Amino acid sequence: MPALSLRLAAVSGVVLLAACDLPVDAHMLTAVCAPRPTFVSCGGMTGLGAEGYRADQKGSFMAAVAAGPAWRLPGKKDLGATEIPAVGTALVGRGLAWRMHGGGHTTGPNTETFVARASRHITAPAGKEPAKEPQAKEPAARPPAGAATPVARTDANSRTAHQQLLEKAKKGRIDVYFTGDSITSRWGATDYPDFLANWKANFHGWNAANFGWGGDTVQNALWRLSNGELDGVKPKVIVVMAGTNNIGARLPAGGEEAKVAEIADGLEAVLGVCREKAPDAVVVLMGITPRNDNPAAMAVIDKVNERLGRLADGKRVRYLNINEKLTGKDGKLLAGVSPDRLHLSVKGYQVWADALKPVLTELLRPPAKEDLAPPPTGDPSAAGKTASPPKK
Repeated sequence: MPALSLRLAAVSGVVLLAACDLPVDAHMLTAVCAPRPTFVSCGGMTGLGAEGYRADQKGSFMAAVAAGPAWRLPGKKDLGATEIPAVGTALVGRGLAWRMHGGGHTTGPNTETFVARASRHITAPAGKEPAKEPQAKEPAARPPAGAATPVARTDANSRTAHQQLLEKAKKGRIDVYFTGDSITSRWGATDYPDFLANWKANFHGWNAANFGWGGDTVQNALWRLSNGELDGVKPKVIVVMAGTNNIGARLPAGGEEAKVAEIADGLEAVLGVCREKAPDAVVVLMGITPRNDNPAAMAVIDKVNERLGRLADGKRVRYLNINEKLTGKDGKLLAGVSPDRLHLSVKGYQVWADALKPVLTELLRPPAKEDLAPPPTGDPSAAGKTASPPKK
């Protein structure tokens, strides 16, 4: 635990005890918080205004690790790691979390992360209802959920797709797990045969399976991951590409910064669920790809991607941004990489594959001759059809 200034001494007959004489240590104090959600915060070792080593950052981390059994005993999640992460990386389970920020002796730099985590466990109390008027009134519209709050898709096609993906998760062997929206889902889908052929050409032998679903916001992807689609899969690598549907084709409502925080917090929550349900996997966070259908989108995308980059530690969490390979110096998508200024073409997917394959080779070794992944799925409403876009 952090060093104490007490020293064993005899002063006027009074004995002062040293830290080693305390009957408890930091991991015990942390453990008594279980199974309640607990966030351990400390300042960084180096850098402007940092704590230095006097705060014993490693000691506080190891105390949180040692307290883990108190969360696991009632079926909750511990940190899910035993190596201290880099500054600014959120190591978050559902119950116990630890984070080292880059500031000094303050919790301020961790406040945003703490609030995002707390919002997953605490629901604001309902306000007092006003006195009812004699006449009937239209009920107020429900405010949109933050991106760190799981939200289910309720349309019949999405419900059917969810059931198909639950079954897919139980089949074959899945070493590489893709999740996200349509930019992810189209790549390995049966209803896009050109994309599926490219998928197989690049990932055969790595046991890769696609669990993306078109139209998903970050909230929707978070719901699917939290409701069975990752349960029991135990992948070695998880690739996350999501967030563009939270931006939309119009200027973000509520301001650019609010939209950036919403998406980044949601994707950090996705990272948390992946770490919770697949603690041994390396998570590859993909930067949101460019979209030229909305002039205001790129400013939001660039700021979200900058925040995603800060979540990576280069080991258990990797960040991969392919946008410079998809765009020219003017920031516009290159010819042929997108059929609609948003989604990717075969050429665009190949750019993504070329960036992923060195990472997969490092983590999984070269692909095997045999592939054991479950059969690909697609849009249930497109069964019996093909929806392959024009080759570009």
